[in-house]
Amino acid sequence: ILLSNLSEMATLKIAFNTITGDIYALPFQVREMVEKHGLDILYVDYSQLYTASNHNQSKAAEIDFVSKTLKAIAMENNIPVVALTQFAKSALNASMFELADHFKESSSLKQDSSTAMVVALEQTEEQKRSKDAKVIVLKNRNGVCFKPIELNYIGEIFTFEEKYQKEV
Repeated sequence: ILLSNLSEMATLKIAFNTITGDIYALPFQVREMVEKHGLDILYVDYSQLYTASNHNQSKAAEIDFVSKTLKAIAMENNIPVVALTQFAKSALNASMFELADHFKESSSLKQDSSTAMVVALEQTEEQKRSKDAKVIVLKNRNGVCFKPIELNYIGEIFTFEEKYQKEV
């Protein structure tokens, strides 16, 4: 699934925003990257680091504004925006079907997203070259949810490889 689309993904113009934490500046930066460089996709790491200038509001209200701004950027520029986020501690006790309700500090991230996914790593104390990992789609407006994609995670080079099913 993933590897079959890798050559197409290699041609995309991708930007990782690691420069600004000012959510008000981001729409202008993205518009310029789209117009001047043909930006195809934007990754934001991670959405809780963005700040809005109104310090009288709660962190949840601030993340709500960030979420809506990221959605507007995607729609205005016709590009996907991938926003990385953390889960709240309450997610530790949640089922897979409830995980998207536990994004840290705001439920608006779930509400505003078209797709929400989680990467789950095998929990082990031993040092291994690779660990089992799964990508699970928690929300998908246009497709299947909760069907895991099996991967191998190679921690020393931070790489995920598709796990091949042995044919019988």
